[in-house]
Amino acid sequence: MASVGARSPRGDDRTGCGGTGCGGTGHGRAGTQSCLSFGSKVSRSQSPSRLKASTTSLDLTIQAQYLGLLEELQDRHRLALVFVTHNLGIVARICDRVAVMYAGRIVEIGPVRRLFTRPAHPYTRALLESIPRLGARGARLTAIEGQPPDLARLPAGCAFAPRCPSVMERCRVEAPPETLVEAGHVTRCWLEGPGIGAPAGGTPA
Repeated sequence: MASVGARSPRGDDRTGCGGTGCGGTGHGRAGTQSCLSFGSKVSRSQSPSRLKASTTSLDLTIQAQYLGLLEELQDRHRLALVFVTHNLGIVARICDRVAVMYAGRIVEIGPVRRLFTRPAHPYTRALLESIPRLGARGARLTAIEGQPPDLARLPAGCAFAPRCPSVMERCRVEAPPETLVEAGHVTRCWLEGPGIGAPAGGTPA
């Protein structure tokens, strides 16, 4: 447990967290250590280490420390991390590539910097526009109108169409294919689709 910075109130390494003796960050560190212990027994080329640890309940200072710990362990143990989060600030800090999902489907995937500066899918743009900006005191946050769809009754066509400000008639009846925006950047949107962009794996028109 020392490798993940988990110490007991007595100063010795904590080997377990039960009852109220371990807070949110402690559980995160315990989960991280469990992951590393498992990964040490299996060749990482055969089975990647998996970690589930929520950052939602952590204050910003503890969250920053925990993310720093993950980055340190990633370098030390040569790990690949898959981070599942709604926090785009965490994505910007810790990720190299990002996949944006809506209604259980990936709608855009690409390098973090490119996706943050040149998003191709309307849902990605809406997420980025809803982030509070420093210095924009009193400014109204951009909201995504409507409600997420029922996953058991997804609409025909693009699942985001009922909420999309750029919707076209085709969006309501036909699901868009994967389209290559540029190298390493793919989206599912008719605004970038055949005749406008290019099918994934092809070259832009």
